[in-house]
Amino acid sequence: MLITFSPSAFRLTFQRSSLYCFKYRSCSTSQTRTFFSLPSFPRSTTQDLSTANNLTASDRYSKRGELLIYKETNRLPYTKKQLYAVIADVEKYPHFVPYCLRSNLLSSRALEGHENKRGQDHEPKPWIHGGYSGETHFLESEFVIGYKTFEERYTSHVECRKWEMIKATATHSSLFKHLTSTWKFRSPQEISPKQSLAGNPESSYVSLQLAFTPSPSQPTVGEFFWKSTSERMVLAFESRLEQVYGKQTNEFSHQSQGSLNKSVTELYAQHQ
Repeated sequence: MLITFSPSAFRLTFQRSSLYCFKYRSCSTSQTRTFFSLPSFPRSTTQDLSTANNLTASDRYSKRGELLIYKETNRLPYTKKQLYAVIADVEKYPHFVPYCLRSNLLSSRALEGHENKRGQDHEPKPWIHGGYSGETHFLESEFVIGYKTFEERYTSHVECRKWEMIKATATHSSLFKHLTSTWKFRSPQEISPKQSLAGNPESSYVSLQLAFTPSPSQPTVGEFFWKSTSERMVLAFESRLEQVYGKQTNEFSHQSQGSLNKSVTELYAQHQ
């Protein structure tokens, strides 16, 4: 534990050296001591977890060596374009993504040839607005995540395939060696033609997969942070959809939804 004293308020940051650095501004003395307590992230309530019950707990969580995997599939009463637009707007993540404090878009570019195909429409965020299905853009964004006095900064590379898929990859953080989040969007017709007539015709399926390898220097903190975030991600996404588009009527039956979860999961796996 590195403690430095200089004039300002007391705060905690997480350094690349994997040390917790405390700064308290009042004198110029430096001391070092061991600190064992970890930041206390709030756990999901039983009600929260029961809400996200489209897949069983054993289906949602899995482990392959060091790699931790979380998967969830939901059918939501929104179009693919609406689902995609919320996740693709990375600058708005601090408004709803669990523990995301700040987001800074560093760069964006279209896949070679795609910018010519879409024409000169000059949309302010071309990876979200206008264009055509499958149009691909690459973003680089810096995120700051944290809780209370804990803070970590990392850069994520994001692939946006319009209205179909968003995949964000980050490496070399103090919390993790590797982190990939993949969102995929499917209409009921893409899963099963019969489902186009079931319930809300504007509904869509969204699949989320989080793949996480904890940092060897902080395995306990990293795994705890990953699980805490995973349990909240889809619920936070649904809340954000309601904020942006309003609360929609979810008319399709839970029985119908449950019977198709396996099909959605298999479709998702085929595209890995």
